[in-house]
Amino acid sequence: MALDRVARSLLTSELLSGLWLTLKYMFRTKATINYPYERMHLSPRFKGKHALHPSLSVPETREELLYNKEKLLSNGDRWDSLLVKRL
Repeated sequence: MALDRVARSLLTSELLSGLWLTLKYMFRTKATINYPYERMHLSPRFKGKHALHPSLSVPETREELLYNKEKLLSNGDRWDSLLVKRL
């Protein structure tokens, strides 16, 4: 009998907790937008293009995946001037 009362009490408290959470979120401002009629704010840096060319995004061989210190430094030197211009 005591186990039944504890189970009912737990179920009731869980149910009331869920209902309270539902009511709390029901009256908040909505996080979604009405897409065709409303547009999201776009960053001024957005150019409408992907950052990487498809051939640069997928390595072709296993050796291209392995980086050592020299390769990391040369990669940084190669892209540093371009990144500085864009910032």
